[in-house]
Amino acid sequence: FAEDDVFLDNEALRQEYVINEHGLLYQGNKNFIVTAPWNFGQFEDGVGEICLRIMDMNPKFLKDPAYDCSKRGDPVYISRIISAMINSNDDCGVVESSWSEVFTNGVNPSSWNGSVNILRLWDRSGCRPVRYGQCWVLAGVMCTVMRFLGIPTRVVTNFESAHDTNLTLTVDEFYDENGKKLETTQGDSVWNFHVWNECWMARKDLRSGYDGWQVLDATPQEISGGTYCCGPAPVKAIKEGDMDVDYDIPFVFAEVNGDIVHWVLQEGGAEKGQTDTYSIGKFISTKSIGSNTREDITDQYKYPEGKYYHTVFIYIYIY
Repeated sequence: FAEDDVFLDNEALRQEYVINEHGLLYQGNKNFIVTAPWNFGQFEDGVGEICLRIMDMNPKFLKDPAYDCSKRGDPVYISRIISAMINSNDDCGVVESSWSEVFTNGVNPSSWNGSVNILRLWDRSGCRPVRYGQCWVLAGVMCTVMRFLGIPTRVVTNFESAHDTNLTLTVDEFYDENGKKLETTQGDSVWNFHVWNECWMARKDLRSGYDGWQVLDATPQEISGGTYCCGPAPVKAIKEGDMDVDYDIPFVFAEVNGDIVHWVLQEGGAEKGQTDTYSIGKFISTKSIGSNTREDITDQYKYPEGKYYHTVFIYIYIY
């Protein structure tokens, strides 16, 4: 890395991950991947001013403007701020999320095809969250803001993505004694797909070896440092299972490499059944450089199943 903490030493990559205003998002499921065009529009009229307004509306700036401005040269700090500000769960962020089937007084998330209208609506409304978004919408908007700020960013989709609510690195599913799956209102789950961002930066706050792509996720799933945000989590640390590295490695590791554990509920308690070590984290995808094809980056996140995975788990639970 050069003195510039977000320097990307490849012109084709800079063109794709900073300059390109158009991209592709991947949705669907592991058996049928759907391509959705997205207009990032980071250089359209007024978008830059809105991106800066997002920075000025973050709670840390409102509390202490001098401190916040002094940190704006730090991509780790900036990325955590933007990850929190794209969702609206604990601030006047850009997008209000909804996973309902009814989107009253708002827009169905599937109707959006770009970030510009969302950002302009937020700005014109006096920074009121725009209804509604889901993971791909938040990732698309975050990509726009980060690219405008000069931080190389791409949108990534993980199919069969785990949501581990209690950091056990497992998705716990419960069954009755007849083998019927029991539905729970809260707890772990597996989504057909989940979309987040990767941003390229140096990690001078960490020991060596973790520069490069970092996972950032604006979807409000779990609290990190008191705020609904996620990352930056070095992709290298996720692959190696380095759980002590900032930020949120256990949560992202479980998304791509968790186990599904079956529990049978009996009168005396729960008995552990079979464990599925294979199904989570499939076809991790992003748009290819300079073309409209899909690039599979699964091998950047995880080793082939069975070759390293259990070593990681032994380390976690012994130490």
